Amino acid sequence: METNRQFALLALVTACCLGAAACRLDSPTGSPVAAEPVFSVAERAVDGLDASGSCTGCVVGPVTFVRDAGAPRSETITFSVAAGTMYMVDLDDLGSRGADASVILNGDALLTPRGTGDASTQHFRDSVSVQDRNTLVVRLVGKPGSQLRVAIWTETSFVITGIRDIRTFLERCPTNDVAYAQIRTDFELRADGQVVTADVPCSEPYSLLPIDQLTDELIALQVLRTAYYMSQGTEGKLPWTEKALYEWMGSNVAGVNLKASPGQRYCCDVIDGKRYIATSRQDAGQREFKRTWPSLAGTLAFYAHEMRHADAGAPAHTTGCPEFPLPTSPLGCDPTYDLNNLSAYGVQYWLHSSWATGYLNIGIGCSPPSTALEYTQANAQEANGFIIRFVSNPAPIVTPTPPYGGPCLASVSIRN
Repeated sequence: METNRQFALLALVTACCLGAAACRLDSPTGSPVAAEPVFSVAERAVDGLDASGSCTGCVVGPVTFVRDAGAPRSETITFSVAAGTMYMVDLDDLGSRGADASVILNGDALLTPRGTGDASTQHFRDSVSVQDRNTLVVRLVGKPGSQLRVAIWTETSFVITGIRDIRTFLERCPTNDVAYAQIRTDFELRADGQVVTADVPCSEPYSLLPIDQLTDELIALQVLRTAYYMSQGTEGKLPWTEKALYEWMGSNVAGVNLKASPGQRYCCDVIDGKRYIATSRQDAGQREFKRTWPSLAGTLAFYAHEMRHADAGAPAHTTGCPEFPLPTSPLGCDPTYDLNNLSAYGVQYWLHSSWATGYLNIGIGCSPPSTALEYTQANAQEANGFIIRFVSNPAPIVTPTPPYGGPCLASVSIRN
């Protein structure tokens, strides 16, 4: 029992300060996190920690605190970094029922208890300037079982999204997700213009679905579900919009129109005054590839490409690039790769390159090493395929480097 407790505490300390170059672990003496034997670490979270113990840019967590029964107790985490550096702080109750908490960093209250029975979610995200030595005090005062996830990372390192392990995330049916009703409300599926109202069958694991269940409707829903969770943390981080990814998508189109005619891939069909991405139905052989991340990533990036066309002022397609050099060629080029006014092919390139490098962290690094390498190589290959689509200033070549897809941000749960 003592050995298990020591292992759990060691795992917690490791999660709170990952990356020796980023921070120095302070002595745990006097810290309730390390001193109280009642705190436990979920075994699943321990197993998910990156075997190398690295987490580029992380100095705290992500740590998920869980409110236990009994009187609330304060927990203190100390960490040391270079003074004056800007870090991002993210505090999220994960939508847990009855959550309420206070969080104090170096004497400044980042989150204060509401104590009013307010059922709305608490989510604080802001950049802060830290000191050489920092003290973070967390106190959960809500209902037993409620949660608060705490994460602090270097602001410029990468974007922590709502997906922790894309490989296992995609094994779940979108129809079984708690966000399913919201996604169906935000985006309509249409079949040759007619609203799809029928239930979309799906059985888990998604990757082993019979091909007759792996329908175009289900694939579209899986892609939109991925965008929904990937969107978390992206507000103000996308070069073509200040909005978060999912919010931007919903502001540009009302849904997807699946068409029986082949060769239909464009924005947009306008139906009842609303815009819909038009895309042709795929045969069984094509749908067979829509089971795992590399191919689903292509569909998500395609959606984003077409949605970018709906933005006012977005650059239009042209000719003159290496892929379509002649004036009589199809309009398959963009004028330039400009992060200040990203074009449709630029959006596709940027997404694939950000997944490959781990800037948009979707937990590729939590997959087995061979899978992580496969996924990042596929994203890099897709990104590099768009380089020849720019007339001038082509985007740079993407080469994945370890940790492939970024660090594995496994959450650690402790009880409060």
